[in-house]
Amino acid sequence: MEKVINTPLNVVLFDSVHYGKGAVSFTDFRKQYEFISVVFLQDGCAPCYPKFVEWHRKMESVSHPENYTTLFIINARNYKQFIDGAMGFEQIDDRYYHVIDPENRFLRNNSNIPRWIIDRTLLIDQENRIKLIGAPYATEDMTKVFHIITGTKE
Repeated sequence: MEKVINTPLNVVLFDSVHYGKGAVSFTDFRKQYEFISVVFLQDGCAPCYPKFVEWHRKMESVSHPENYTTLFIINARNYKQFIDGAMGFEQIDDRYYHVIDPENRFLRNNSNIPRWIIDRTLLIDQENRIKLIGAPYATEDMTKVFHIITGTKE
């Protein structure tokens, strides 16, 4: 796992990023955030829907800087189909960025990174280098490391 730290993650595959009912160019999105947690999910994946809901519930409890956000990369035909599946677990206020990747370009263009690592969530920096593997809220130690990397004052 340590070998993957500082490895570049290829996220510059999409023209735009969606947020709610709007969209922003990927370039503008990337300029706005220095740190991004990249969460890969798949439609039809039973553990993916609760994971999506969990992110919405638990990230609220983790302090983070203004230059941080979460980006869901979702392998699905469309967002509505995926969000309907997730809302079947729990109603949430959908408040994070997402891209739909029906051709699975994200996995293909990051084949140098083991899939089990991609499935854990990756925190990337301004140069798209992997800085942390795992959800910032997973454990107290992960939260501390997240705060150190992002320069968050607790």
